Amino acid sequence: MSNEQATIEQKFDPGRILSSKAILMRIEEDCDFKTFVDNSIERHLCGDWGNISDQDKKKNNNALELNNLQIISCYKNMNDKIYIITEWDRSSTLVLFGFEY
Repeated sequence: MSNEQATIEQKFDPGRILSSKAILMRIEEDCDFKTFVDNSIERHLCGDWGNISDQDKKKNNNALELNNLQIISCYKNMNDKIYIITEWDRSSTLVLFGFEY
């Protein structure tokens, strides 16, 4: 990678990043899934909210400005759906499967 490559701007502090037990178990078994989760967290922190409605995207953008609302993103790959939720006070961010949400 060159030094000229654009850096992606993080829009907020995620606090402590946590994962459900099911996510952690899957990451340990599947390096492709780990990459998917890592990329999804990066997208979440940069304001790419993934597969949510336009109304929910607007709520997330408002949460960035007001800094007092949860931020919720959803990402899908071929087999999985994960949610990433940052708490309203930005103290923590949780990664979980769609069936756990």
